[in-house]
Amino acid sequence: MSYEQWALEFDGEDDYVDIGSDSVFDMTNEITIEAWFLQRELKSSFHMILHKSPTNQAWLVVNSQGSGSAGDEISFRWYDGEDSHHEVTATGLNENEWYHMAAVHDGSEGKIYIDGNLIDSKEAGFAPVTGDILEIGAQGSNDRFFWNGKIEEVRIWDKALTQEEINHYKDNPPSGDEEGLVGYWPMNEGFGVDTVLDYSGNNNHGKIEGASWHSLGYDYNSWVKKNGVWKPITGLHVKKN
Repeated sequence: MSYEQWALEFDGEDDYVDIGSDSVFDMTNEITIEAWFLQRELKSSFHMILHKSPTNQAWLVVNSQGSGSAGDEISFRWYDGEDSHHEVTATGLNENEWYHMAAVHDGSEGKIYIDGNLIDSKEAGFAPVTGDILEIGAQGSNDRFFWNGKIEEVRIWDKALTQEEINHYKDNPPSGDEEGLVGYWPMNEGFGVDTVLDYSGNNNHGKIEGASWHSLGYDYNSWVKKNGVWKPITGLHVKKN
């Protein structure tokens, strides 16, 4: 059986997805964030892939270090509970190219992986960010820092995935019932749909605000019926820009 694969495209001006503020995302110790992303234009300013909290006590994935940066980097930033933020960064990324990103914190050390390869790590504590908004493609505050490009297969885990697990899920998307998977948005609904479904079972479906659907072509894989819904077992690994 074939199916058409989709991603959400964000214009860098006002597009984002509102996930809400469910307490399931208030991780207290460990976290893993995954996403496939493509950036349309490298700029020396902030553009968010994922952000939780409109305050300084936040964790986020952002494409740039700001003014003076080449814009070719992705950083994972987190709050340590002592009014300080820390970050790990991957540099040398190209525009108009798909990457898989995994940001991990195991309670004592933060790490960032690109396409399954460990790029940077830093020892620093991790503190929970509670009760605040989770958004894909923007920051939930006055300075919105909208993403310019495509995003799909966003996942949040309340545990630190190993490098072996990251490489597995990079090429084999989860079924949705894996232990520790608290949010999973494949972003594969397609034209005419204004919601991205959460396949983790927690039902934190995202409201699309302006972002548009982009077809990535067709894949030929096995499907499985889960909770009355047919889902592909594996995803499309060769992505079309």
